[in-house]
Amino acid sequence: MRGIPAALVLALAASAWPAAASFGADGPEAQTIAAVRDARPKVAAVSSQSQTGDESGMRYRFSAVCIAENGLFVTVADAIGNAQDIEVRLFDGRTFRAEVVGSDRLTNVAVIRIPASGLPCVSETNSQDIEAGSTVIAVGNPFGLSHSVSTGIVSATGRTIRSRDYVFKGMIQTTAPINPGDAGGFLCDGRGRFVGMITSTFGRAPSFFRVRGLLSRFLKDIGKDPEFFRKILEYFIMKHIAGPGSEGREKTPEQAEFEKKMEEAFEKFRKSLEDDEDETGGPGPGRGGHRRHGGPSGERGGPSQGQESPFGAHGINFVMPAHRVLEIARELVKSGGIVRGSIGASGRPLSSLSPEEAKEFGVTATGPGVFVDRITEGGPAEKAGMRVGDVILRIEGKDIAGIDELVDAVFALKPGSTAAVDALRAGASASFAVQVAEKK
Repeated sequence: MRGIPAALVLALAASAWPAAASFGADGPEAQTIAAVRDARPKVAAVSSQSQTGDESGMRYRFSAVCIAENGLFVTVADAIGNAQDIEVRLFDGRTFRAEVVGSDRLTNVAVIRIPASGLPCVSETNSQDIEAGSTVIAVGNPFGLSHSVSTGIVSATGRTIRSRDYVFKGMIQTTAPINPGDAGGFLCDGRGRFVGMITSTFGRAPSFFRVRGLLSRFLKDIGKDPEFFRKILEYFIMKHIAGPGSEGREKTPEQAEFEKKMEEAFEKFRKSLEDDEDETGGPGPGRGGHRRHGGPSGERGGPSQGQESPFGAHGINFVMPAHRVLEIARELVKSGGIVRGSIGASGRPLSSLSPEEAKEFGVTATGPGVFVDRITEGGPAEKAGMRVGDVILRIEGKDIAGIDELVDAVFALKPGSTAAVDALRAGASASFAVQVAEKK
């Protein structure tokens, strides 16, 4: 090194340090840090206490995004479903009790308000321009770790995720890590612009909180009848003591009546779990797909392509686009809820029928249309004469090519109106005049 000027040595050393430029004022790290600094104050930590009589006193933890400086926040409806006490903690450490402005269970979006003003809130959105490969930043409260930040890329845009009752269109798929507590959080691009609200994770087990809440309500209902509860305990104790040979013994009328009552109670609980799957669509709803940390899952519980959801999948997370979130939020602020039509019938694609089912119901077509596989007892469709096995072709003159069109057409119906439903029954044309109800 003797004889080499010190300035030249320093210049050579600097050129050999590849990451040096990235730490400059305009480097990628600086841009990310600036985006995070802008985004974090717009996110709040939300915790809510359920009304289900939970003995452990556990509070459910979520996130929320400020959408108006006067204290309006958008979050997931799961955060406030049965809550009697909603607490919001801001980035600056202040804590407020929140009131519910409006909630929409189907889209899993809710708006809450706190008594505060001058809050930093989202302004720019980038959800309609974001592209696959773009870097995104997620801000949430995973496992109660306030205002945590993670990064990833946009894996795809325009994803369609289906539940039995709703079709989520234009969803953004991202690899940004998302965990329990992040739901309702903020996804932004590299400039800090609002891309979407964190709603769901693919490949999770069914909602522990949802099943736990249903079980708590089930036990609470049983607890209202102390004598019935005592008999349940005696029944299981005696059955355990009596052993396997006791089943064949003749039952007294009192025993038979008790067992019938017990079966009805457990059937009610089982039906609650089944309805919960149908309403939410999978783990999130359904059968092993996403769980709403919150939100949707694939058709009949899987992704939009219909394949089985892989438990333990990593890096497949879905975000509701910011423009759609804000549309729903505005409607909730305006009216407190979203009114949708219901005909009391749901179905699945004709392509999903087995040869045995097609033969049983006389279905020969494999093209457009939806096979009705469930009719609500006493609902509009049943009253109009529709049955399981019918194939819906049109509603109010609109062709029903598949599940997406069926859901859109039914939700667009005005409650109280009469809808014309054209269908096939065992291959023959059938028409029904359905009195539209309101979707609850």
